Amino acid sequence: MGNTAIILRAKQYRASETQYIAELEILIEWLPRTLPEQQRVSIVHGDYGLDNMIFHATEPLVLACSTGSCRRSVIP
Repeated sequence: MGNTAIILRAKQYRASETQYIAELEILIEWLPRTLPEQQRVSIVHGDYGLDNMIFHATEPLVLACSTGSCRRSVIP
């Protein structure tokens, strides 16, 4: 998960937060500072339902996914 994904998840968490959790705030601050340098960038889909993906006809590959739930992320 890259810094962009961490920022997104933190915003989503704060938007739905029902109580303050100090340990989670520490984690949200700590994670971006301690991530290793990115090696490559990929698109990761947020909903892995088969109806949200288009598969290659002969290879075990996902060619496309619905853009509404795709996120740019780092695969180590």
